[in-house]
Amino acid sequence: IFQISYFVAVVVVAGFTGFMLFFIYRPDIVNMIIIVIMIQLISLLIFVPIRFMVALCCAMYGVFITLVTRFVLGTSPANLVALLVLLMLPVVIGAGTTMRLGFAQRREFAHLTETKRINRELAEEMQKRVALEEKLKELASTDPLTGLYNRRQYEMLFQHEIGRSRRRDSPLSVGILDLDNFKLVNDTHGHTAGDAVLRCVADVCRRNLRAIDIVGRLGGEEFIILMPECDIDQANILGNRLLKMIESAVVDANTASIRITATIGITQLFPDDKGIEVIISRADDALYRGKRAGRNRVEINRC
Repeated sequence: IFQISYFVAVVVVAGFTGFMLFFIYRPDIVNMIIIVIMIQLISLLIFVPIRFMVALCCAMYGVFITLVTRFVLGTSPANLVALLVLLMLPVVIGAGTTMRLGFAQRREFAHLTETKRINRELAEEMQKRVALEEKLKELASTDPLTGLYNRRQYEMLFQHEIGRSRRRDSPLSVGILDLDNFKLVNDTHGHTAGDAVLRCVADVCRRNLRAIDIVGRLGGEEFIILMPECDIDQANILGNRLLKMIESAVVDANTASIRITATIGITQLFPDDKGIEVIISRADDALYRGKRAGRNRVEINRC
């Protein structure tokens, strides 16, 4: 922009200098020439897109070269003073107008910059608010230790799956998983190790169950597994595969490596089931039978 301004300034200076020839060759229209120069001066300051100080210097050169030309051509001192006042009038008006426009533009730019800053801060605040809302939703629906669905959330999903199963006449199996001898883990290795075991089992469930399956934490060392589109025999296969993965998992706790097993009681949704409590109770009965039968097994309740 500096190079452009200087180039335009050279052109303007050359133009003013050349324009003085009209005083020599057309002395009969001196007044018209002066009016044109005044228009050039104010136009230079207001409309020519160059830096203000460059334009002002060019305008002052135009005033100077006009006065010098008129002096050389024999204009009286009184007329030169009058001409100076006359030529300075468009310079003052043009300079004042340009300064006011520049001030208004700077103020508008500052306002625009401030508006952009505020909008950016609002956008960042909105992003933080959305992230916070998502976090609150997650905290409201998940167990903080394992990241699995908490009771409130899995009961809501359970009701939804019951309704969907009945509308589509599709099977829905339910499993209750309980870790074997978990109290011994806490007593031997401490509750921190017990928490690590619970997180490990939750991760095994997430990685080895189907995408449509729903896993929640009942409480303590018990988990609930909802298996849509899965009859009780398919759930049995799925449960046994899950138990093998749990049994093969190793949890490092301080200096000890902990292995854990689990027992699963499985049942399915029947037409006359009145609520989730009935289904969970039936799965619990199967779980306790599995515990009594030696643990680390899947027990099915078909009635």
